[in-house]
Amino acid sequence: MKLRRRRGATLGLVAVIVLFIAILGIGFFFLSKIMGGGREVANATDAGAMNVAKRALMEPTVNAPANDEFDGLGVDTATGIPNNSAQINLLAYNRAVGRALLVALNARAIGPASSKLAGDVIDKLELLGKNLQSQLNGGGMLPGYFDTMAKAQNVKMMGPTSDVKLSMDIQPAWMITQDGDGMQKTNVYINKQIVDMMGNPTVSNLYNATTVNSAQIKSKGSWPQGAFSSSSGHNFIRAYDKNMTLNSYLDKAILGAAVGPQDRAHLVHLGQFDTCATAIGYAPPNSWKTQSQSQNTNKGQGNYGGAVACAVVGSLNAEYEACIPRGYVRILNYVSAANLPGAVPVSGQDVNGGSSIFNNEFWSGTGGTGPTWHANNGTIFAESGNGTNGYSRIMAWVNYNNSSLPTGDINRDADGKDKRLDPMGPDFSPNPGNANVSCAPIRSNVGGPKPKNFATVAEMKNVKSLGGKCDENNFDAGGGYDPCRAVADNGGGYVTDMSINFERGMGSPSGGNSAEGFNGIEYLKARVVDSFRSGARCTGHVTVPGDKKAGMKTYDRLRDGGGAKNTPAVDVQFANVGSPYELLMHTMRGGQFTGSCNDVIGMIHQRCKEILPTVDRAEVEALMKSQDLPPGATMFIFLPAGSNKLTMQATVPTTHAAAQDPFNIKAEGTHPTCASNPDKDLVDYSVDSKKGGPNGKGDTNIHDQPYTNRPVGAFESTDIVEWKPSCGAHNFLGELSFRNETTGGGEFCKPN
Repeated sequence: MKLRRRRGATLGLVAVIVLFIAILGIGFFFLSKIMGGGREVANATDAGAMNVAKRALMEPTVNAPANDEFDGLGVDTATGIPNNSAQINLLAYNRAVGRALLVALNARAIGPASSKLAGDVIDKLELLGKNLQSQLNGGGMLPGYFDTMAKAQNVKMMGPTSDVKLSMDIQPAWMITQDGDGMQKTNVYINKQIVDMMGNPTVSNLYNATTVNSAQIKSKGSWPQGAFSSSSGHNFIRAYDKNMTLNSYLDKAILGAAVGPQDRAHLVHLGQFDTCATAIGYAPPNSWKTQSQSQNTNKGQGNYGGAVACAVVGSLNAEYEACIPRGYVRILNYVSAANLPGAVPVSGQDVNGGSSIFNNEFWSGTGGTGPTWHANNGTIFAESGNGTNGYSRIMAWVNYNNSSLPTGDINRDADGKDKRLDPMGPDFSPNPGNANVSCAPIRSNVGGPKPKNFATVAEMKNVKSLGGKCDENNFDAGGGYDPCRAVADNGGGYVTDMSINFERGMGSPSGGNSAEGFNGIEYLKARVVDSFRSGARCTGHVTVPGDKKAGMKTYDRLRDGGGAKNTPAVDVQFANVGSPYELLMHTMRGGQFTGSCNDVIGMIHQRCKEILPTVDRAEVEALMKSQDLPPGATMFIFLPAGSNKLTMQATVPTTHAAAQDPFNIKAEGTHPTCASNPDKDLVDYSVDSKKGGPNGKGDTNIHDQPYTNRPVGAFESTDIVEWKPSCGAHNFLGELSFRNETTGGGEFCKPN
């Protein structure tokens, strides 16, 4: 009996234990479902947050204003590769930051003249940042990024129809510590060489204070396409740093966004996130908090579960060097001296003065046939040379015409003259039939000048006295009336009329190329040659007009081993059009220069590196040698869209001009000029050239220089190269100009 009772009690205990275990198992089953569902919701929330961080880096974009500073800085939203577009995402925003910082650094190096321009660029960056910030503040496309990924996750333990949804708006943050390194970094770096080449110590110090070196950063991955070249030595621009200003110069912060270079998007702790939830100025956020919920749709349930996840962006190796890809440098040569305000028109053509009356009948020196003697108010005349002996021939008629013999004298001719003095022979002249016989080589302009017109016997019978002579001495400066001079030159016009008879002129003008323009020296030379060709006794006051600043060309100075520039052996425009490089070398020739000549190419190279960071000095020199730059010409160095090589062209694309006139936009900076030592050996060599050189004669191929009374030492000429930097606002990075300044003035007289 007792045994049976014990067995019954044991069976009851077993039943209770089995029931307890069953109840416990059922409880564990439901508990596991609840916990598993919560884990699924948390995983889905994490996935959604990560998708927000990944896609927010690339896809939300804002458009930079067309043809403005930040147009062209966009990157492909799938690959991150720059695509010359205006679509600015979070990656490209930092490119705009880098561009703005370069402008600010340039402005700091230039000085106060650039401060407003640089400030305007930072203001535009602020507007761009605010626009992108509004796209990334939690609304817009971000909820869709979360939903797309979260709803794709498995939450079956929450029920057959359950999914994960946002339970509140996505919250942004501006996380300034990533991966525990305590540094805030954009994905844009500055080439230290570019900044150091600015040559301003304060800029270099600023550079050290505004960037973060990535030498200790360990790469955590890269874009699959491998389009970027990263380096452990890149100096990334600091992000989210309100203190990154040009203190005491430009008190405007340049705010970059921290995007985790060499890092990937990852989850962050909620506590860390919440400490960075306050917006930092106009900078776009870089991290987001997502809070979700999911309803349990299992039978008899209906309760809600939820989770919170925070994620921050990571740009991997999508790194960009700060640059101004649509920047340009203007290179110009000042206008031709002939186009300066107040310039006297010049032909630029040479004439062969060897046939002029000044080189022949009015020249009494070696090679000339002068002087030319005249009578009867200059209508009767004869040269001295060529066997003419004009003085003797005219005086023979004067003596004959003034002779008188009494009637019955055996030597008296029919006119009562002494027939022994008759220049034509005894008894010749009184014969009426001989009246029109030529008395060549004596010439006559009786009745008006005619080519090669010789005096007749009848005309010579009226010559009672010798009037005088015409030679180089009649055309000196000053003095009163002189019959040999032109009527307009206070004269009797003999030179004009006799030139017609002698068939003297300057020949047809030749040579010259107005398209090549004139430097100041060539303009002076042209003035003298044109004056001599006109037969003028004096040139009048000769000077380069206006401010004296004309275009530059290359030529051999006397000190460089050059000699007289005698025409027509050389053209009036004796100098040569040169490339920018040749013009610079001309200015520096023989070490005869002052100023910053040795730095000019380096300055242009520095600005070119801001456009295309990979360009080297040799490439810049090659560009400067590639095309001629005649007076009045302008060229531009820039990077064509889609190219990896700089070019130099006569125009700049509208996209690069940034709504400005690229030919007239002003460079705000100044820099010491590069100037050649003055060339003072102008008169006798370059202007009014004297005998010497390849043809052994003076200008216009005469026996010596055209004018013998000349203002020696009155002129000097300097070639000047000037670099004017600009900060990069409106894409304009500076102007390199070339000019010739020929100063002084004077009058040339007394045709040779």
